Amino acid sequence: AKTTIDFINTTYDEFMWEVKMGQRRVAVPESLTALTVRTADGDVVPRPRFESDQNVYIRMGGRDLDSSAIQDLTTPIRADDYIKAINEGLSLFEMQIGVSAGLFSFDGKSMKTATEIVSENSDTYQMRNSIVALVEQSLKELVISIFEIAKAYDLYQGEAPGMDNISVSLDDGVFTDRDAELDYWIKVVNAGFGTREMAIQKVLNVTEEKAQEIAAEINTGIVDKINQQRTDTHLYGE
Repeated sequence: AKTTIDFINTTYDEFMWEVKMGQRRVAVPESLTALTVRTADGDVVPRPRFESDQNVYIRMGGRDLDSSAIQDLTTPIRADDYIKAINEGLSLFEMQIGVSAGLFSFDGKSMKTATEIVSENSDTYQMRNSIVALVEQSLKELVISIFEIAKAYDLYQGEAPGMDNISVSLDDGVFTDRDAELDYWIKVVNAGFGTREMAIQKVLNVTEEKAQEIAAEINTGIVDKINQQRTDTHLYGE
């Protein structure tokens, strides 16, 4: 798939160059221009050169009877050809990574905001979540491998951490709907399908040990509040 990505990238760069080179250019007779270039020593030396950002050129001398006219040199932009080539590359990329056809396009008609993608639970959002899970797993394995290699070369004396002891934060702040995620885990805990510690770990993106500490602090605060209410009731009555 990397070669396909390189093809798409190269084609897009060529398309941008095509647009740049497609700006209007005209050729004018030399009689309508004045070319003087002064060097450091004061000599005037004309040096014609091609500038990609320049759109007015001097017509060279010839036998053209209509040499006094201004000639349009603009070349048409092959936008349709490049867009078609980019879309073909995107279609091939879809097939190579195993996503549904039509997921990627370069027509500007199917652009959506990140909020729309999250709310619709689209293929793009589901694929993003799958990729995030794979990246998170790979990063954890990489961290463990680093510790194991360091231990093998006597650079680290402790034990390598386990998968559950490593926390990876991939929250880009764009695709993650924090409110929806919190509501989801509240429903999971209330339905008895998960523990409070599990919800804390997922919502706050912390390790299992840290989630247990937070849950213990919450429980301690609840117990203290209940004891305070009992004390107030004992002193002042209901």
